[in-house]
Amino acid sequence: MRIAFVAPLVAPLCDATSRGPHVIVGDLARALLARGHEVMVFCAQGSFLSDVPTAPIVIDASVSSAFQELYWHVQHWGPDVIAQHAFEVDAIALCDGVPIVNTLHANPTIDEVVDAVRACAWPAVTVSDDSQRRWREAGVVRAVTIRNGIPEMDWERRAPDPIALIAGRIAPEKGTAAAIRVARRAGLEPVLVGEVYDRGYFAREVVPLLDRAHVFRTLPRRRVAALMQRAAVTLVPVEWDEPFGLVAAEAQVAGCPVAGYARGALPEVVPPEGGVLVTPGDEDALADAIPAARSLDRIMVRESARDRFDMDTMVDAYEELLAETATGLAHVREAAA
Repeated sequence: MRIAFVAPLVAPLCDATSRGPHVIVGDLARALLARGHEVMVFCAQGSFLSDVPTAPIVIDASVSSAFQELYWHVQHWGPDVIAQHAFEVDAIALCDGVPIVNTLHANPTIDEVVDAVRACAWPAVTVSDDSQRRWREAGVVRAVTIRNGIPEMDWERRAPDPIALIAGRIAPEKGTAAAIRVARRAGLEPVLVGEVYDRGYFAREVVPLLDRAHVFRTLPRRRVAALMQRAAVTLVPVEWDEPFGLVAAEAQVAGCPVAGYARGALPEVVPPEGGVLVTPGDEDALADAIPAARSLDRIMVRESARDRFDMDTMVDAYEELLAETATGLAHVREAAA
């Protein structure tokens, strides 16, 4: 197949990022390329992915929509199918004439996006059963779940260091400040890895807590994985209904147990063999959960996660759905259902 990936345009694609949809676009494109498909990733200016062809879009100021410009380039490339991963109205609504699969990396919280997804006749993918339920309740009854997969990583058994990893974007919904406070209560050194999304929140809530904390803006994937292997626990006290929780999945694949809040899809992503989740917003309970999470067998944490987040399982599902969509079989199956 000739597959055009449409990435979110909020930032350039790169191999060192804390943006979950960007990570999945890179992983999927690389995997489908390895399976012999022709792949091109259409993305923001300044993007670069190792071993993956990209078409960074220079936005013309005279064009009303960045995605209008992007789809002009997509149409001229001539794909069999589009794998669309942006969460914007124009990314969903402006595609014309080419079969498309829209992956919904977020929950249905923006009315205009929900309307665009409902109006689109092509398949939609959600990344968790919890998110699928929310989209179906919003009227997108054809949404199917394909959980994110995690590529295999180098791993060796080792005793963890007394650090708590806090990874992902630095924003209120990720609970960064709460994670730092709880790490210190547990006697662990906070280590932050991620981009600042909300500068006001960072200045008000996070900076005052950073004394003697290690902070990395972004790191290559292998270095984040190495930190996860070293960490005693990964903290995810999310303050929103998490659509998936890529950091929590990656941590478990690295053998690192997770402690966090039971919101959104996290109970799917972090079962009892992978970590401990507590009542959302209860920092006392989260602090108490850390010793229980640390007591888990790290080999068991890793092996369970490798089964649940198998990369080939994700790629197989996307490959099948993209092929069905490109040939029209997806519509035939939907009509027969």
